[in-house]
Amino acid sequence: DAIVADKANYTATVGVYPITFSVSGEPTTIATINATVTAGNAPTLLVDPAIVILSIGDSVNMLAGVSVTDVEDAILTVTPSMTVTTEVVKTEFVTYSVTDTDGNIVTGTRTYIVKAADEEVIIGTDYIVVAQAFTKRISEVSIDDAAIVAAANARAIRIADGQMLDAIVADKANYTATVGVYPIAFSVSAEPTTIATINVTITANNTPALPVTGEKTSEIIIVSGISIFISLFLLLIGSRRKKKDIR
Repeated sequence: DAIVADKANYTATVGVYPITFSVSGEPTTIATINATVTAGNAPTLLVDPAIVILSIGDSVNMLAGVSVTDVEDAILTVTPSMTVTTEVVKTEFVTYSVTDTDGNIVTGTRTYIVKAADEEVIIGTDYIVVAQAFTKRISEVSIDDAAIVAAANARAIRIADGQMLDAIVADKANYTATVGVYPIAFSVSAEPTTIATINVTITANNTPALPVTGEKTSEIIIVSGISIFISLFLLLIGSRRKKKDIR
């Protein structure tokens, strides 16, 4: 039998390792070969779609559209970095990961957007723009861009990493403090062609309610009538008492 004369630093790490063999009866006769250690085939992870849009109150299946295949391993477990809930408006960037028996780690990502019912969500090439319709009274109107962005809760999301960015007003048409409906467009400076448009409704200020003259007059007449009735009733009682006294 041949024996291992030198196995250098041969270990379970990817690389090429020279290993020397000989025979105990003649240790100077040596055969050296290279042992190559590979990581095997990495799993293939699919996360589709990469962007999921949900409404408040929706149920979430974190593994919907997520699958993994591997040449060596028949069964592998994919783990999301978090669980998404839908109780409030928000954006979550989730990383999915899987590790095979060779130690190969593969990851994939998905962006979850939880929106209000009246929010507009536009998915562009590299960015997502979200904005919500709103209503203002005439006295509340501000045509300042920052005020409009805040009122619409307008925001942008970078698809690559889920990074939240500021949305900008792309077009506010003739938005003014006059009753009407005004379309306002929002975008993101890095991708101005991705535009979300919402409608802003301006209503009149509330007018104080004044008492109606006819109603007030009716109240006075009713009160006066009750007073007269009570007076007559008291007079009648007094008259009967006087008659009894005379008898």
